Amino acid sequence: MNALPTPEPVASDGASPRRLIGLKDAARLYSVSWRTFLRWADAGRVPWGFKIGGRRLWSLEELERHIREGCRPVSRVRR
Repeated sequence: MNALPTPEPVASDGASPRRLIGLKDAARLYSVSWRTFLRWADAGRVPWGFKIGGRRLWSLEELERHIREGCRPVSRVRR
């Protein structure tokens, strides 16, 4: 299996930088196809992520925490 690329840190307002990953890398963390991951995100099974421009991105730390906590459905679903 391919290793995930090192995500680029994104500076925020004085807090530590967030590491963001794209759809295919997020799906790879869960060992599913990118289409399945996107469907799960839209259904609230995994964090929705957020959009910057036209790209949907996820916080690597948030996804890792979600996996550690047993992949419980998330409470907030965006549409």
